[in-house]
Amino acid sequence: MPLQDHRSGVTAAGPSPQPGGVWGPSRVPPRGRRSSVCAEEAPCPWLRPSVGHLRRLTPPCLLVSQNGEGPNPVHGPQSVNVVDIRARQLTLQWETFGYAVTRCHSYNLTVQYQYVFNQQEFAAEELIQTSSHYCLRGLRPFVTVRLRLVLANPEGRKESEEIVKQTEEDVPGSVPSESIQSSPFEDKILMQWKAPNETNGVIILYEITYKALNCLDPSADLSTQCGKVLKLRNETRHFFEGLYPGTTYFITIKASTNKGFGPPVTTRIATNIAAPSMPEYETDTALNETDTTITVLLKPAQSRGAPVSVYQLVVKEERKHKTRRAADMECFSVPVSFKNASALDSPLYFAAELPPISLSATQPFTVGDNKTYNGYWNAPLSPVKSYSIYFQALSRANGEIKINCVRLATKGASTQNSNAVEPEKQVDSTVKMAGVIAGVLMFIIVLLGAVLTFKRRRTSLRRGMLMARRASVRPHTGARGSIRAGCRRPQSPGSHKRMDALIAACAL
Repeated sequence: MPLQDHRSGVTAAGPSPQPGGVWGPSRVPPRGRRSSVCAEEAPCPWLRPSVGHLRRLTPPCLLVSQNGEGPNPVHGPQSVNVVDIRARQLTLQWETFGYAVTRCHSYNLTVQYQYVFNQQEFAAEELIQTSSHYCLRGLRPFVTVRLRLVLANPEGRKESEEIVKQTEEDVPGSVPSESIQSSPFEDKILMQWKAPNETNGVIILYEITYKALNCLDPSADLSTQCGKVLKLRNETRHFFEGLYPGTTYFITIKASTNKGFGPPVTTRIATNIAAPSMPEYETDTALNETDTTITVLLKPAQSRGAPVSVYQLVVKEERKHKTRRAADMECFSVPVSFKNASALDSPLYFAAELPPISLSATQPFTVGDNKTYNGYWNAPLSPVKSYSIYFQALSRANGEIKINCVRLATKGASTQNSNAVEPEKQVDSTVKMAGVIAGVLMFIIVLLGAVLTFKRRRTSLRRGMLMARRASVRPHTGARGSIRAGCRRPQSPGSHKRMDALIAACAL
């Protein structure tokens, strides 16, 4: 609107207001003083020379009113509305205002806003460079925003009414990969996860897709090992069933709001290998049986998740003082040779170990044929013992070992040849016989040595006593010897007997 000059009465049309002007120190008059007062060393910036006189233009700010109040804006921005709401921005619109409202050519229009996101409060202020609308960007989805417009000039400020709006939802962020936990089994996988850190709205469901990548068993058919699962917002775990053992699966999970699905996160999970599947056998059936052998039929096993690594024949002695194996039997994981089983008095031993290539088709096998298979001696069976023959298949992969076994046949003790010697006892009897013979020889040698020593001592003692006896009856020599010898009385036979008894007593 035109402004009336209070000195000369000249009406001057002021320039249109320019929002967002810079508050320079030379353009901001001191608060509480007239805006028309200028420094003495420089002319007022709004006075320009004209023809013969100075022509006064519109001042940057109106003069101080009569009641002493400064030239503050008349009111804040009015008719402020949010005309467009999106997930991360709001568009504002307000009523334009001129110099009569700003009361100064130099003014600022700003928007102040705040919101709470993830339990943290954010507050900011942005300078508006437009005249009637503004797009507030960089907001968070699905948050409540409190905002107001502020009109300010160098002398004061006026605010609009507060506006409260909520931004729209957006697609959620990805599920945290570190929150994914899995528990694999042979044909199942249990997977758990957590909601995205940035939900950007209300999670309504999760989509999980899975597909088999590879399997340790090259014969496995993985064409049907894929699928899709949908879980509700409160379901953060899933049990995959019907999977194939020893298989690596590629699993993708993503969350969704009303705006759509967020970015997916992928993981790889492998199932455990399973024990080979054993074919069906007729219970306790043997093709042929002798006193020391039994012939059974071997069938190849079906691999499940990993190829069969080896086949094993196990012979178990059925002892009377021990209970028989239950129907839900356990297989034999620790290999024991026949020699070690005999030394440890173990009721079972491994009779043979066969590679898978040697059992590509059904074929007979004789237990007790006295041959060696991969280091295990297939010793002849004892006719006086009862045995159970077991056949087991073993798979080994990625540090896992799985075994499955089945009982092929049983062999009872023979009643026709009860005096037969067991193979393991033949070696024992030979060792015992050699020990007995060695002991007898040692006893004889010690006894002969003692007898010889005693006889030598007795002979030497008799010889000494005899010499002493002869010395006692020898005649004296000298001049009187003949007279004494002639005058000596002959000894009686009784004295000789007493002397012999004394010598014998001394010898004993």
